[in-house]
Amino acid sequence: MRKRRNKFKQKRTTFRALLIRALAVVLVLTAGFAVGFQAWLKKNIDDQCWKWAKERRDVFQRLIQDCKYEFAEDGPERRMQIVRSELALHNEYFEVIMPDREDSRQAICPTVFPDCRCCAVLADEKGNIAATDRALLWAILSFQDDDPNIHDPARTLPSTKRLYLCDPEQLKLPEVEQFFQQCAELSVPTEDSMHYVYVEFTSLYVNRAEHSFIPHEGKLIVNSWDRSKLLYDDYYDTHDCEVTEYPVELNVDLPGYELMELHAPITDVWYETDEESGEVTLGERERYLSEVAYPYAQGGLVNYFGAPKAELEEFERIQSFSEDVFGRTWCYHRLEDGSAVYSINSSVELDGKTYTLHLRFMLNYKNEIVLRFYFKYLALFAAALTLPALLWCLWRNYQNKLRYAMEDYQRSLTDKLAHDVKTPLMAISGYTENVLKGRLTEAEREEYLNAILDNVSYTEALVSRTRQLNSMEGRGAKPETLVPEKLAAELIRKYEPLLAEKQISCSVEGSASVQADPEAMETILENLISNAVRYTPNGGSIRIEMNPNLLTVINTVERKLDVKNLKEPFVRGDAARSNVKGNGLGLALADQAARLNGFKLNLSCTDSKFTAELKF
Repeated sequence: MRKRRNKFKQKRTTFRALLIRALAVVLVLTAGFAVGFQAWLKKNIDDQCWKWAKERRDVFQRLIQDCKYEFAEDGPERRMQIVRSELALHNEYFEVIMPDREDSRQAICPTVFPDCRCCAVLADEKGNIAATDRALLWAILSFQDDDPNIHDPARTLPSTKRLYLCDPEQLKLPEVEQFFQQCAELSVPTEDSMHYVYVEFTSLYVNRAEHSFIPHEGKLIVNSWDRSKLLYDDYYDTHDCEVTEYPVELNVDLPGYELMELHAPITDVWYETDEESGEVTLGERERYLSEVAYPYAQGGLVNYFGAPKAELEEFERIQSFSEDVFGRTWCYHRLEDGSAVYSINSSVELDGKTYTLHLRFMLNYKNEIVLRFYFKYLALFAAALTLPALLWCLWRNYQNKLRYAMEDYQRSLTDKLAHDVKTPLMAISGYTENVLKGRLTEAEREEYLNAILDNVSYTEALVSRTRQLNSMEGRGAKPETLVPEKLAAELIRKYEPLLAEKQISCSVEGSASVQADPEAMETILENLISNAVRYTPNGGSIRIEMNPNLLTVINTVERKLDVKNLKEPFVRGDAARSNVKGNGLGLALADQAARLNGFKLNLSCTDSKFTAELKF
């Protein structure tokens, strides 16, 4: 039977249940956003990568074509040497920037992340590799006989004509291999820092016929930046780095290479044009001719650039340069570790041969910058949903509490009404039964009939006041300007006979003007005054005080009452429980009428005084 009764009992929704439902919706929406956002982010990265690849392809095609015309008289070997230097020099600028950092230098690039790699390969029709972007040393060297007209600095050789390379693959010397290995190891980023490597030499082994050189003496310089600052800051200053220097000395004996001391260039030479002849005249000509020393390197540096050999070999292992790859314009591979490999190919003509220019680079989608960007906006999205979900839960829980409180109030009101109606009904039933037996005197019969009428009147008043209490729940106030002291005086005159009978003194002090619903205000005063008259003992006093913000009704009592629940329907103080004339609805009606007007009713009691305060 218990299960059957509970089956139809409505289960109330708690705040915890609401929160779980709301968070479940947030979780589902966040999961959907995570999937879509991940796809969008990958597409954004892919678009940047393909855009970069196409730009690099166009740059290399142009450079190779320019090389074909600019170095037409230098022979195929010299042209391929220039192509190798261009591949190594221009392929190191690959970078991917997050959508919210478009104006920032913060980027995913090989300089910062070791799992971000790129390579460029030029292969012939048979798939043989003719040139790559492997690491090289590069220097612009000037010799005295390279300047055909030293009296006219504006007509010196272009820098590409004075380009010299140190290519470890061509030299195949253990000392050079070891030096490049050291450069590669020092340039690899670590968890704590990133590094940029460059070199300065004081002497070189130079082969002028092949435009090649081998380092002799100098130093290897490493600039190191705090990697955490680079990842989170917009820009890194070259002065805000740690500089480490390593001495370099290579002793080799290779035919065709001459050991030469490398001098510093003269950088403050200036020239001007003669106004009449238009010819260039050399300023400070004598000082320049006396101080310049050959050979010298432009800028005074020998530069290290390009991809390390091990990096290129790793790419060759991941995806070989097969005919299938070169037969396609582009291709894309996803590796098991989350990395993406992008490849783009194009054909170029050089020395009457057709070559395939192949660009390939790899980027890990689980990169630190990508993950931080992804989870940052994922968290912001979840927070943006969680806040309104929490507010909705609070609002819905508040609504539920109001509804449950009303249900509890109505259930309590019904139970208490049934309990209070039961007593007079039992009395009516008993009196009626005695009257029907017919064995009463005329006086007893009249007494019983009067008692029946009194209980009927009590029950009717109880039901009427309960209906009045219920009717106030949904009624709106219609405020008017009222003078409470006049209304109080009229109500006191109504109780003058009872006040005289109980010898109770009553006074009204002060004055006030208030905006209130007339019917509600009358209900408040009627119930407060009637409550005071009913429960003030013989010889007691009632005092009504008024001011602009407060109306107070004070009456004497015989003992202290518990006022905690007196504003609830059918609740009476301990001293009043024996008074059958009271039904416990007066203060409930007064409180309901006060709330209807936006007022607040406070009750308090001491051993001798009961106080009801109505705050306007």
